[in-house]
Parts: sequence; C-alpha cells; structure tokens
Amino acid sequence: MTNNTPVNLFAAIQKAEEGRPRENDEYKENLRGDGLFKHTNNMTEFRENSLFQEIARNRLDTQKEIEKRRRLKAGIKIETGKSLKDCLSIDLNSYNEASNMSVDPKNIDLYIKGLASENQLEQYGGLIAIRKLLTLPDNPMIQEVIDKSLVFVLINILEHKLPEFVFEAVTSICAITTGNMDQIKSVTSKNGHKKLIALSDSNIIEIQEQAIWGLGNLAHESIALRDTLINEGALDKLLYYIKNAERRSLVKNTIWAFHQFCNGKTPPKYEAVSTFLDYILQSMTKFGDDLDVVNDCTWILGYFCDHYMKKTVQNLSTLNMLPQIVKVLEIDNSAPIMPCLRILGGFVSKCAATTQEVVDSGALDVFPKLLGHPNASIRKEICWMISNIAAGTLLQLETLVTKGYVKLMTKVLKEEESIIKYEAVWALCNFTLVEKAELVRSIFEDNIVDTVCYILKFKQAKYIAVGLEAMTNLLKLGKTFFTNQDGTNPVAIKLEQNNMFDYLEGLQYHESEVVYEKSIQMIESYLEVEAD
Repeated sequence: MTNNTPVNLFAAIQKAEEGRPRENDEYKENLRGDGLFKHTNNMTEFRENSLFQEIARNRLDTQKEIEKRRRLKAGIKIETGKSLKDCLSIDLNSYNEASNMSVDPKNIDLYIKGLASENQLEQYGGLIAIRKLLTLPDNPMIQEVIDKSLVFVLINILEHKLPEFVFEAVTSICAITTGNMDQIKSVTSKNGHKKLIALSDSNIIEIQEQAIWGLGNLAHESIALRDTLINEGALDKLLYYIKNAERRSLVKNTIWAFHQFCNGKTPPKYEAVSTFLDYILQSMTKFGDDLDVVNDCTWILGYFCDHYMKKTVQNLSTLNMLPQIVKVLEIDNSAPIMPCLRILGGFVSKCAATTQEVVDSGALDVFPKLLGHPNASIRKEICWMISNIAAGTLLQLETLVTKGYVKLMTKVLKEEESIIKYEAVWALCNFTLVEKAELVRSIFEDNIVDTVCYILKFKQAKYIAVGLEAMTNLLKLGKTFFTNQDGTNPVAIKLEQNNMFDYLEGLQYHESEVVYEKSIQMIESYLEVEAD
C-alpha cells in the first residue's frame, strides 16, 4: 500500500476553502523570474541577464499559450486510459472488502462518521457506503445525503489525489444528478458540473466515463443547464471522444451523453452541434453491431431531422445512409422505430428526389410489418409517409401499387382508428392516377371502386371531395381500358350495383361548394348516359 498520510476530509476541505488562491495568483507567480535581484558586476551584465530572462519568460508564456490553445481546441488529454484497479493506492484486498460491504440506510450517521475519520480505510469505507446508499435500486437516499450536507464534501473529494476516492465521489455525484431539479441544484450551485467537465479528461477509465454519464444527466434536466454546460465546454469534450475514441464503452457513453444534449423541445443552436453529425454517422457504421450505439445514434439523427431537417437530409443523402436506417427498422420491436421514421419522413417531405431515395432504400418492404405495430403513432407515421409517396412522381405511385399497397391501405381505411385511416384516404385516392394498363387492372382487381365508394360516405367535405376526384379518375379509366361491348362503363355499372346513383345525385345539393361542383362535373361527364 502506498504511504499516504491520512487526513480528515472535512477539516482538509475547510482549510482548502479558506486558503484557496485567487484566480490571478498563478499568473503573478509565472511573472517572477529566478535571479531577478541577483548581484551583477556591471550594467552590461545586468542588461544581458535581463534580456535573457525576458526571452525565457516570453518563451515560457508562448509555450503556455500554445498549450492553452491546444487544450481548448482538443479539450482533452490524449490518453489511452487506465483501469481503476491498475491505479489503486490501497491494497487490493482492502479495496475488494470495502467494495463488497453491505449497507443499511439506518446506519447513515455511522457511515458519515467513518468518512470524517482520520483513518484512510475508514474514510474509504464511509465513502463507499454513502455511494451505495445513493445507488440503492429502490428509494435511493439522495435527499437524505443532501440533508446531511454531504454534497459539498463529495464535490471536493473529486479533487482527491487517490483515484479510488475520486471514483466513489464522482459515482455519488452522478447518482444525485438523477434526482429532481432541486436535488440537482445542490450539485450545480457548488460548481459540481464544472468538476464533472474537468473529470471527463481523466485517464482513469471508470472516472472518465462516470463523469461523462453525469454530464448527460445534467444536460437532460433543463434547457438552461444544458446551455450552461455547452458554454462551459462540455460539448468540446464529447466531440473529441466521438471523433477519436476507440474504446467501445467510452464511445457508447459519449454518444449517450450527446443524445441527452439533443433531447428536448428546444434544440441547441445548430452551430453548437453541427460538427457532431458526420461523426455520429461514422460511429453508427463503425459500431453497427452494438444496438445501444445504433439506438442512440438513430435518436440523435431523428432530433437533427426534427430541428435541422434540410441540412440533415442533405448530409444523410450524400452519405447514402438511408439503407442503414432501414436496416435498423428490421431489427425487432426494441429498435428505435420512431426516430427512423422521423428521418425517412424528412426525406419524403423534402422533394421528389429525396422521396425516391426512400423508395430505393427498401423502406417499402419494411412498412407492411410496421402497419401492424401496437403503437398507433408508428402506424400513423407510416400511413403519412405512404400518402406522401403516393403524391409523388408517377414512378413512385406505380411502385406502391406494384408492391400491393392498395390492399394494405384499404385494410387501414376500414379497420384503423379515425386519425390513422384519414391518412389512408389520400393514398388510396392517389392510386387512381396510375396510367399503365397492367396497373389499372391491378387496382381494379383490388376492388378500388368499392373502396372509393366507402370514402364517399365520409361526413367530412374534404374527404368527399377527394373521393369524387378519385371516382372521376376511375370512371375515366373504365371508359379508356374496360368499356363493355355494349359501350357501357364497368365502373358506372359497379356504382349502380352499390346503390350509389341516388347518393351521388344528392351530393349536387351539398353545402360544400367544392363537393357539389365536383359531383355535377362527374355526373355530367360520365353518368348521365348510364343513368338513362
């Protein structure tokens, strides 16, 4: 065991606070030069010595400035990282014994007494006990620890010279950051967030990753706290690791933390997060076998599409990422489906070219399965995208028909809840715009006429109007492709069989001007002869 003279943590902290140097003390010390008042034999020697001292000071200042800029730019020590067990200052047996101790919430005062002991092992045991109380699976004692005025002690232990003490303290602070806003303020009001940012530089793996986890907790709590962390340089640390880290656990932790920075109704400024996008995409590819990484990356991309859609879609398009997004949808029900749909939705709502990328990505082969998902929001999102694709180019519309979406949307129309079935109306009515004979035959075989008759019975004028447009298209197709030998239109005959003539005539007196105009136009163009 390393010979470290034990100190009373509470007394040491109080003394440190009383004697803490001011911010400019270090600067003043740097300006002092060795031998500044050394005796010189003559003025020439004095001038030469003064010149050399000035050159030395300037060189030192320049080196410090270069190092400062490098640190500000990189924001991180370039370390490969060491395990805590490789850096222990107490013997391994004592460490394991203390780590495996059981705790009783009733003994919190006894653990605090141990933490205040002069004996190093007793201090460590008390610190572990406090950490275990804070991380109890049921009813963690966050408020009790705060009420015992231990937060200040824990924050100051973050600067302890022994890494095992720092690890227990940072884990304790991170546990407090999972509490409510008032409990989190007990940490931030004492600048605990700044120390977490500093500890994200630690070359001890466990300390570093706990600190990053704590930053994620804080960023998720409130917009104001998130922006404070950004201003303090937290994102600079995260960006460095996402760009450069090879250790899987560090990458996962860092991406999760960045996910928390993006999570919120009010997004960070684009300039603060834009540089992350390329590296998130790279991480998603590099660690594509890790569902946690893929999950967090997908949620981040979903938020980017929500808040910075145009720029995000452009980047994803350039890197041809949609096939990978579609693969995420194929995983299972634990996959991050909603953010994937947000990404795809950003593409279909932009332009015909990006909509075609969705079609080419294989998404249309995955959508049918998702139409049976238990989450209504997911089913609605799918139907919305299908209706948008159906409103795109003729090629996109024909692709939907070829893949059997007439039957799928008909089922949605007749079985889904109202908020979802209305999305299907637009897609089904657009299906009547196909032009190729084989596709026209296909939609008729899928009973499109009966489906549009069903839509015409809706109460809302906008759906009746679009249904009339669709029925007019079908009458035109029937006349063009399937006129009977006696010259009759099979679509008109189908309408008569469905007892629709009287209903359609009644629509000429509908209160909606659009409805009665479309009904008159359709009847005059295609149904007057049939009615006679």
